[in-house]
Amino acid sequence: MSTALIGPLLLLAILLAAIGAARRVKMWRQGKPDPNAVPFFKGIAAILPRYLHDLHDVVARDKKFANTHVATAGGFVASVLAMLVVYVFGGNSSFTYGLLAVTFSVMSIGAYQVKKRRDNPPANLSKGVWHRLPYSLLAFSLSGLCIALIQLLGIDNVPIVLTVLLLGGVLLGLAELIFGMTWGGPMKHAFAGALHLGFHRRQGRFGGGRSTGLKPIDLNENTLGVEKPTDFHWNQLLGFDACVQCGRCEKVCPAFAAGQPLNPKKLIQDMVVGMAGGDT
Repeated sequence: MSTALIGPLLLLAILLAAIGAARRVKMWRQGKPDPNAVPFFKGIAAILPRYLHDLHDVVARDKKFANTHVATAGGFVASVLAMLVVYVFGGNSSFTYGLLAVTFSVMSIGAYQVKKRRDNPPANLSKGVWHRLPYSLLAFSLSGLCIALIQLLGIDNVPIVLTVLLLGGVLLGLAELIFGMTWGGPMKHAFAGALHLGFHRRQGRFGGGRSTGLKPIDLNENTLGVEKPTDFHWNQLLGFDACVQCGRCEKVCPAFAAGQPLNPKKLIQDMVVGMAGGDT
């Protein structure tokens, strides 16, 4: 089975994702400068420990979904790293093919659980493009698993139709999960969310701290408050873009529960659309 296209496609997806990342950062920088922003390298260094500790503590409130997230996200990251070793750096061996089979298997289990969660989603969970994500995850993980097993078992003469289908599944996954991560797809939260952890405007919330987020208004500003998305600070725009549309804010909002015309999730998403130039 020919897998010569996988390496170049993977590198192309990474390159396009890097271009999209620069474009997305430029979009956030439309916001006002924040004089209290965290220094760049300090923010970057804080991402991993906050992801493994603070974010995990929040996700772990829903234990079943926490396990799903670990299997899906962990399997995806491990699979991409293994793909780089095999298809870009030429690490072809039974061990690396077996490693690919394991990582794709773990991701497939997580992706299946994501799909089950989306079969009968709660009312607060956003639909739209998020409904296609389980299928992209399954297409990528199952296609990658089949390819890894074919190579591990040394199966020759794979039908051309099956080869095209499997390579198509990998391509679909690369487009959604890597390219789409920085170009506005449902996976954009992985990029924006990671940076949001490092450059959060309320740093006191990490490590067990508390912060209300109430800050005094600068009375010397030309405009008090906000009129359009660019009136926010750049790291606030980053925070809006990191929203995963889980609907927890909607679920606990007393105004929304009382039938008032306020949906905090929709408010955030409308600002994201406006920030991206989709509306005023």
